[in-house]
Amino acid sequence: MRIALAADNGNWHKARLLAALRAQGVEPVLFSLADVAIVTGGGEPLRVPGFPETLPDGVLLRTIAGGTFEATTMRLGVLHALVAAGVTVWNGPVAIERSVDKAATSLMIARAGLPTPDTFVVSKRAAAAEVVAREAGPGRPLVLKPLFGSQGEGLQLIERPDDLPAEDAVSRVYYLQRYVPRSDGLWRDYRVFVCEGRAIAGMIREGDGWITNVHLGGRPLPSA
Repeated sequence: MRIALAADNGNWHKARLLAALRAQGVEPVLFSLADVAIVTGGGEPLRVPGFPETLPDGVLLRTIAGGTFEATTMRLGVLHALVAAGVTVWNGPVAIERSVDKAATSLMIARAGLPTPDTFVVSKRAAAAEVVAREAGPGRPLVLKPLFGSQGEGLQLIERPDDLPAEDAVSRVYYLQRYVPRSDGLWRDYRVFVCEGRAIAGMIREGDGWITNVHLGGRPLPSA
């Protein structure tokens, strides 16, 4: 079985994934989506590093190489092309598109009837200011999050319209969610990992402030 592993950063991530695959008797080929090319005019037009004659049987995607909007769009297109060619891609491009865009995720969750903090997504600062004036106030903030982003970076608590940054600072998208404090006063949340509709793992993240991401100093604890 020919497996390609896309992992551009996070040495410990790569090491753990490589060890797990090798334990299954698979020697994966490390590559970056940034190095995939499209060449038409003869043979397979999608050129994946390490697979000169054909495509891999599967692609395990740990990271999409960073870059511009255009570069990211091309790399998602590459993943769609791999799926269309019969290559198993995990996680697939549709799942990535649904989860990397917080607005799309919130929309799907709301339509599924799952309870989450109230969410407001608008493009103009004036519209965001109206939301904040109506929904927030001293001691009851909204959380402003980057539409694309992770690891707790770029989060802000917004209590007044004047707290809102300029449109350019948020790439002209204001993604606001109601802040839900814990009744016990702890800075703690839970992360659950779901695979094909089944919860397979989880952890508690505990911090010294309201942002508990491990990347910013939170402490990972076993969930049970």
